[in-house]
Amino acid sequence: MVYAVLLSSLLLYLAFPNYLMTFGMPSLAWIFAMPFCWLLAGQRLFARAALAGLVGLLFFGGFVSWMANYNFFGYLGFVLVLAVQFAIFAVFFPSNFKNALVSLLYVPAAWVSAEYLHRWLLGGFSWTIGYSQAFNTPLIQIAAACGSHGVSFFLILTGYCLLQATRDYRRRWIYLTLALFSPAILYLTGYFPLHRTPQAPHKTFSVLLLQPNISGEDRKNPDAVGKVLERHIQLTASALTGHSPQLIIWPETAITDDIFLEIYAQPLTYFIRQTGSNFLVGSALLRNKKDYNSAVLFDDKGIAADVYDKIHVVPFAEYVPDNGLMKFLAAHFRRNTFDFQPGRKPGLLRIGETVFGVTICSEDHYPRLFRKLKNGGGEFAVVMLNDGWFNQDGALLIHAQSSVFRAVENGLPILRDANTGLTASITGYGDILLNQSPPLNTPAFQPVELAIKHNKTFYAKFGDLFAQTCLCFVIINFIKPLFRKTHE
Repeated sequence: MVYAVLLSSLLLYLAFPNYLMTFGMPSLAWIFAMPFCWLLAGQRLFARAALAGLVGLLFFGGFVSWMANYNFFGYLGFVLVLAVQFAIFAVFFPSNFKNALVSLLYVPAAWVSAEYLHRWLLGGFSWTIGYSQAFNTPLIQIAAACGSHGVSFFLILTGYCLLQATRDYRRRWIYLTLALFSPAILYLTGYFPLHRTPQAPHKTFSVLLLQPNISGEDRKNPDAVGKVLERHIQLTASALTGHSPQLIIWPETAITDDIFLEIYAQPLTYFIRQTGSNFLVGSALLRNKKDYNSAVLFDDKGIAADVYDKIHVVPFAEYVPDNGLMKFLAAHFRRNTFDFQPGRKPGLLRIGETVFGVTICSEDHYPRLFRKLKNGGGEFAVVMLNDGWFNQDGALLIHAQSSVFRAVENGLPILRDANTGLTASITGYGDILLNQSPPLNTPAFQPVELAIKHNKTFYAKFGDLFAQTCLCFVIINFIKPLFRKTHE
C-alpha cells in the first residue's frame, strides 16, 4: 500500500514539468490511474479518502514546491487545498460495481466530476491532470469540445483499463484493447484537424512581446522603478528595426508603481510617440487610495485609451480577504506590499477594428473568463505575467500549460508576455513554436505576426457541458445503491 501511494504520486509528478525534467514525461500520466485505483479498490470510504488525500498531498507537494521558498506557509495551505480534489474522487470511487461496462465509464467520469467540483470550490480556478498533455498538440484537440476535462477522462480511462486487465482475466483483451485505442483515438481525432487545409486568416496583426527578465530585488525596490522603466525602453528600442508593430506588450506590473505619475508617464509618453505603436503596459495603479493590478493600453500618441484591472486577484499574494481571521493569517501568509482590489469587468480592449482580451498572470487558470473574452468578440487574448519569483524552469512551463488549453478550448490565439518566460505565441490549436520563443530567464523579445481567424468552438459556445454530464452520470450511479438499500 505504501508503494502504491508513492508510485501514484511519483508518476503524476514526473508527468508534468518538474525539477528533474523541464518538460516532464507526459506519457506517465496515462498509467497513473493503474496504481492509484488499485490503492482505493476495496477500501472503506474514510480509508479511501485518506489514502487519496495522501497521494494528492505528496503529488502537489512536489508539483508546487517552487512556492516553498517564496512563502512556506502559503505553500502548505495551497497544497492542502489542491489535494482536496483527490479526496473528492475517493468519495465517488466505486466500492463495488456489478456492471463492468458502467464502471469503465463511471471511474473516469468520477475523476472529471472531482476536477469540476474542485474548480467550483476554488471559484473557477482550474488545474486538471489533462494539463500534463499540453505540449502534445494532437492529443489535446478534444478540449475544443470538452475542455481539459476531456483529456483527463481519457487519461483515467486508460489507466483504469490497464488495472482491470490484471484483475479480470476473462475480459482482459477487451480492457487492453481499450487501453491501447483510447490514446490512439484521441491522437487521430486531433491529428486530422491539424493537417487539413488551413483556413485563410481574416486579417493579420503585428505584435512585439517583451521579456525584460527583471530580478525580484529590482522589482521590490521602490527606488529602482525608474531604472526598470529605462531598461524596458532600451530593450524595446533594440527590438525595433525600422518597423513599428501595431502593439507592443510589456509584462504584468512591468512598472511596480502607478504609471500615470509624471516621473514615469513623461519618459514613457515620449518613447511611445517615437515608436508610433500602441503599448500595453502592466502597472500597479493607485485610484481612490486603492491599488489595482492593471494593464494600461496607450495609443500611438501616448494617451491612455483603456485600462483593465485584474479580476481574480490571489488571496494573501495580492490581497488580504476582509475579515478578522484572514487578516490574522495574512501576517504569516502574505508576501506582497500591495493590497490589490479586484476589477469588475473582463478585459476587452480595442485597437482600431481589432478587439482583444487581456488577462493577468493566474487568470489563465479560469476557463470561464476566456469564454467571456471569446464570446465578447475577442479575436485573440493576451496573458501578462510576472513569474520572476519562480525558482524552477519547470514551474514556468507548468504555468504555460494552462494558456495552451485556454487557446484550444476557444479556438483563440493567445500571446503570453512574461517577465522571465515563457513568452510565446500560441495558436488557436494550442501549438507553441518553442524554437521561436525567447529562452527562459533571459532579457529578450519576440516579434509576432498574428493570423486572426473568426471561428468559435463547441466549448466556447456551451462551456463545461461534458464535465456537467459526467457529474450527472456519477451522481445518478452513486445514489442508486442508496435507494436500493432504502427500499430493501
